[in-house]
Amino acid sequence: MRPRTLPALTGLRFPLALAVLLFHYASEPANTAYFPIAGIIGSGFAAVTAFFVLSGYILSYTYVDDSGTLRGSRWAFWSARFARVYPIYLLSLVLIYQAYLTTEEHGLWSIVISTVSSLTLTQAWIPSAALSINSAGWSLSVEAFLYLCFPSLLFLVGTGTKRLITLLGLCCGVSLAPALLFVIA
Repeated sequence: MRPRTLPALTGLRFPLALAVLLFHYASEPANTAYFPIAGIIGSGFAAVTAFFVLSGYILSYTYVDDSGTLRGSRWAFWSARFARVYPIYLLSLVLIYQAYLTTEEHGLWSIVISTVSSLTLTQAWIPSAALSINSAGWSLSVEAFLYLCFPSLLFLVGTGTKRLITLLGLCCGVSLAPALLFVIA
């Protein structure tokens, strides 16, 4: 039986959150700092990726049994994720929405797209809406997409290491294709 908590991974969240915070609020002052400090603060965005990887590990640890299948149903998984993330996210939208409407001029179509995509956690899929209303919400939009994909990815990966390596290689190839096409062109 697995332990209920992973204290080492829980402790990792603080430095990751600090890196994101410093990236957002200390990047300008850090430009004049000693080089390694400026470099560390300036690369704080990488901590978001680390959060995504950590989240995937914790999800696998929590929701995948020893045979490589999802514990419980897909709906139970999605319901648990929704209940954990969406209420506080929705509260943040409600609290910031008035400021969004009054801080700068927005066209009606822009307001509709930003509002609907933010409410449905799809704003990261629409470049013009990705950072609107609650700019930090783009990361939850990405996380919601990964939650949606998680049960299906378990099916694709299975329990075989060879299948996992093949899938990871395919993903790397697909992600590098645009850069390769750019270099060739």
